[in-house]
Amino acid sequence: MNFESHKNWIGYPCIFCASERDAVSNLVRLIGGRYGGFTQGPVPWSTALKEWLAGPYDLEELNLSGARFTVDQWRAILRGVIAELDRISHAGPRA
Repeated sequence: MNFESHKNWIGYPCIFCASERDAVSNLVRLIGGRYGGFTQGPVPWSTALKEWLAGPYDLEELNLSGARFTVDQWRAILRGVIAELDRISHAGPRA
């Protein structure tokens, strides 16, 4: 998923999150449950977020839709989301 066209998909759900933990939980809930248009599921999003962390992207742009996190906080949020998405994608479907 392209950073420029998908950055608001990550930033917007975090506008009312008071902490990094809140942001991670909300994004994992949305992506893992395929809610709110996150139809691609955990694996493609985890892959994309890993690319975003490794790439030359300005993570400050994730705030354009109203979120208020620093670049370092965004790095932590993305790492947390990746870890959780990788964990749930390896756990398989819930019974």
